[in-house]
Amino acid sequence: MAYINGSDGSKWPKARGCRDQTSPLRDITGQIPGRIYFAEYSKSWENGGVAFYDPAVADSIAFVRMYLVTIDQFNDIFLQENGLDSGDINVTLADLAVGSSAIYGCGWYREIWRLEDAEGSPALTFTSPVRMDEATLVAPGKKYREVISRGLKESHGMSEHEIAAYFPDFK
Repeated sequence: MAYINGSDGSKWPKARGCRDQTSPLRDITGQIPGRIYFAEYSKSWENGGVAFYDPAVADSIAFVRMYLVTIDQFNDIFLQENGLDSGDINVTLADLAVGSSAIYGCGWYREIWRLEDAEGSPALTFTSPVRMDEATLVAPGKKYREVISRGLKESHGMSEHEIAAYFPDFK
């Protein structure tokens, strides 16, 4: 909701929010093929690594929580995450076929993937075009680990042990 409503940076990294601040209609938990890895150094998250999705890691799954937002909200969130101004990029669903990706603009999360539909709704995500085997892996900071762990507990009912097994490099 920090990306939708905006955030002053006190509890979550600073975000300007979406032009349309309507709450998501629902959220969906699931799994997608691929793997989450951590790279880069984020000033917003204690100079630790941040999460990226690598769809090319075979025989692996990523646990996800998807929010049903409008395509305009998705674009605003994408722009915020990449430090771009409103209107710089306008992705439409027609731009991407299921299972394909495209690079937009600049920033760490400049690759947008069209995933399989989720409960009848189109599903998009963004990540780095740098794959896990090409990246310099960086452990996430404590606050970021706590946010992700809390999300996995809430959405997937995972225990601390299951989270540790899911992120073996989570230290």
